[in-house]
Amino acid sequence: DGMWRLRLPSGAGDDCRFDAVVIAHNGKCAERLTSSVPARDVHSLLRTRFAASLPGGGREGGGVFTLNSVYSLAFEAPAGVMPSDFDAAEVRGGPLRWLANNAAKYAPADGGGEVWTALSTGAFGKAHKVPQEQLAGTEAEAEVTAKLLRAVEAAVGL
Repeated sequence: DGMWRLRLPSGAGDDCRFDAVVIAHNGKCAERLTSSVPARDVHSLLRTRFAASLPGGGREGGGVFTLNSVYSLAFEAPAGVMPSDFDAAEVRGGPLRWLANNAAKYAPADGGGEVWTALSTGAFGKAHKVPQEQLAGTEAEAEVTAKLLRAVEAAVGL
């Protein structure tokens, strides 16, 4: 009948039926979750691999979604420390890929600094990958933060 059925554990109530299912998960987990469902066309859309870059130097991935690990670092700098001649920039070379001034979109609080976001390259993320739920307060967090802040300084000439 084209409906999806959610099977509940024994004693948890009646099974539920739905016209559609939305999987809000990263590709790797979504692929695993749908691997045994009869909707092969849906499952084939979720084929995933982890890599620091696209296969074949940027050509299409052959029907496989490429995920990479990227660090996102938000930091506050005193007003006037960072350059004022750009709001955002693609960074080439080193561990940074993107640098953006959040204050360019959202006005900073009176007397406050500017909040910036730095995104790493996929290669940097891969080289420093740790489980994200185990990052806070670790040596890895301190190392990644220090390296990205040094890369920001180098990129903007500080």
